[in-house]
Amino acid sequence: MAVAVSAMRGRAYRRRLAQLAHHVVAGEEAETDVDTGSENLSARAIASKARDPESAMRSALESGKIADMSVGPDGSRLSEKLPGPLQDRDKMEVLLEIGRAEAAGTNHSQWMEWQEQYGDAGLESNIVVPHIVRERVGTEFKTWYTEKVMLSDPDDCIRIARAHTQKQPNFQLFMGDSVISATDNKVWKDQRNHLTEAFLPTSSLAKIFPVSVARAQACAEILKRLSQGGTQKVNMTEFYLNETQQQLHLALFGQQGEDFDEDYNAMFRDSIGGPPGDDRYQLRHRQAQERAQDMREKGRGREHAFESLTRDGAGAQTASDKDAHTSQFLKDLNTFIRKNADSFAAPTDVAADPSKNIAGPLSAVLAKQLDKVNSAQTMGDAYEALDDRLKAVLNGYSNLGNAFIFAFAGHDTTGHTLTWLTYELAKNPGYQQRLVDEVDAFWEDVGDRELEFLDMKKLPFLTRCVMETLRLWPVVPNGTFRQLSYDDKILGPGGEMVDLPKGTYVQVTTAGRHRSKQLWGEDANEFNPDREFEDDELWHDQVYAARNPHSRRFSPFTHTPRDCIGKNFAQMEMRTILTQLFKNFTFELTEEERTAADLHGTDMARGKNAGTLGPMDVDFDMPHKPYGMHVYAIPRNAEAADWNTPVEWPASRGIVPESAMLK
Repeated sequence: MAVAVSAMRGRAYRRRLAQLAHHVVAGEEAETDVDTGSENLSARAIASKARDPESAMRSALESGKIADMSVGPDGSRLSEKLPGPLQDRDKMEVLLEIGRAEAAGTNHSQWMEWQEQYGDAGLESNIVVPHIVRERVGTEFKTWYTEKVMLSDPDDCIRIARAHTQKQPNFQLFMGDSVISATDNKVWKDQRNHLTEAFLPTSSLAKIFPVSVARAQACAEILKRLSQGGTQKVNMTEFYLNETQQQLHLALFGQQGEDFDEDYNAMFRDSIGGPPGDDRYQLRHRQAQERAQDMREKGRGREHAFESLTRDGAGAQTASDKDAHTSQFLKDLNTFIRKNADSFAAPTDVAADPSKNIAGPLSAVLAKQLDKVNSAQTMGDAYEALDDRLKAVLNGYSNLGNAFIFAFAGHDTTGHTLTWLTYELAKNPGYQQRLVDEVDAFWEDVGDRELEFLDMKKLPFLTRCVMETLRLWPVVPNGTFRQLSYDDKILGPGGEMVDLPKGTYVQVTTAGRHRSKQLWGEDANEFNPDREFEDDELWHDQVYAARNPHSRRFSPFTHTPRDCIGKNFAQMEMRTILTQLFKNFTFELTEEERTAADLHGTDMARGKNAGTLGPMDVDFDMPHKPYGMHVYAIPRNAEAADWNTPVEWPASRGIVPESAMLK
């Protein structure tokens, strides 16, 4: 068997080498006419950018630019076996609808509606949708049409996620062979094993816990300035995203001071999702317009951030003014890690040299990862036959990919979870008061001593609020994208098992299972931290534990073994931030938020899914439909109400009266 696998890999490597060397992109079974430049033929790009999307999609499908690879080995299509919108609609029409929903951030609501419309198991139905695949091979792209299975049956989800760990190539476009995007399981495992030590609870996170606590104390001061004694509405989405990014920079990346953060924090986030809608961030609105003009002058005016990464990852590994702003930040982050590598230390570094202390553990492991050539592992001897230009292209994508996944997902998911939690507690004052009471008792127990890592185990109701938020508002509703490593079966209509061939693309979705009344009861669409969680969903009532909380119906960090690598850090920083905030403030929704809550309740449509799910701003309407959730932060004590002492105040945080700023 080992010989057969080795031979198969050898053939794949030689085929990929031929494609790279001759700038030809072929399908696995036969050559197809595809776009070999940077033309983006995804459903989203065609639906949102083409002047005549219907004609553009029809032309791409019928001309062979998007080759039809949807017929399986048995001569049938998945849409002939599984329910979905292709039952009664044309694939071109459905593809454009999918593209528009992706651009608008409503695709999570879209497939949940299709599950209930076409499936016979409601939100637990497995359905099939049309799908345009776009894969990068070196600097070339191949695009084809297939059909993708959207998994939501709880038993299929946990089984497929555990057994079929090979990823789809969708993230490889701009993240190369990084830990989240590698389609070769060995490359993924090697990186995962190497990077995991940065997130070990006692030997790494407990050591940087004081950094997290110190920043949480500072964020309470920032909220004091923004809220101005509870008189000014605060965009908690913007507030939390800023704070989780800062936690990441200081604690995990080991950056000292706020200079790097002030240069990059807001710019990085705004370059991906646009600036917050609030008029108090007018400076950032102007800066965003200037960056957009800069991109237009580069001939890249309509590029989405991920498209920019796809282009810039093939360039030099150090930032230049030719790069998009997102890419500049990530390349500068890698440069920072390279230059300061000797000052960082992860647990293995301390074990080798006991005179060292844990510092910037993620930077420490990434610095070593930057010297590894993932594509050499993927391609074997074929890699060595490439010229230096193509080697640099492949390595650049992977380096950029690992920087991106930790810089973006490392803060974005946690920031949105904190926002949703604050939103639900502001809607439910009874639950908020219970949490305030628990936090007060927590601080009374701590007394004058410094917080310790294991103190986080003393907040059982906070844990329930966090987990219920992760259930009701899963910040990664898309779940995880896999391709089958071998033939398998899933549940189809009428309880019959349906055969899926090896190579089938499946998306193990999260949103439907988290909202299923069959799995959670009639109150599945309500925020209820007192609900009955099962087994490891609540760590068997351990309050706080360093392992993945999941079950067949619950997977906020996806399922093991390819679950979220940063989950332990996220759980830690949420608790350090929330214990500081609820010690000093309670939260009330703005009038606009209360009106929207009364109108929409907990409808998933309130969330905007741009890879992660955050609340759409209802206080400030902007063309780019920004994330946003606004509250009044009401001081609980005299210190929290004393906001007018002059301090240094970066303009990116929003306007405060001049009298409160140091001259």
